[in-house]
Amino acid sequence: MATIVKNTTKANSVAFGVATKISSLILESCDHGKTTGKTTLPDEDGAIVAVGFFGQTESCAASGACNGTFAGTLGGVLAFAAGALTGDFYLEELSEKQAQGEFKKFSLSATRYPDTETD
Repeated sequence: MATIVKNTTKANSVAFGVATKISSLILESCDHGKTTGKTTLPDEDGAIVAVGFFGQTESCAASGACNGTFAGTLGGVLAFAAGALTGDFYLEELSEKQAQGEFKKFSLSATRYPDTETD
């Protein structure tokens, strides 16, 4: 059942729910972040005169339930069906949990490295 969200004019661009979609998975949560390395160059007085940024990576951590067969392979590219995440995210961790009276759950993490796009 679709959720109906009523917004005021002060909150007309808020997001509700999980927009990212991964094939065969029903997501309960999805965290996305970006990090980078940094180096600085101080002058002889210790004042920073230059800053360099390098090696930006993006990470994705998701959890939810499996709807069918999930074909993710460790080290393989994670297939996003929809959402804001683009590029080749490599699946680095994958776990599943089964318990009495519960749906089978999963969690995964994937990372996108610079200059690793496939054609």
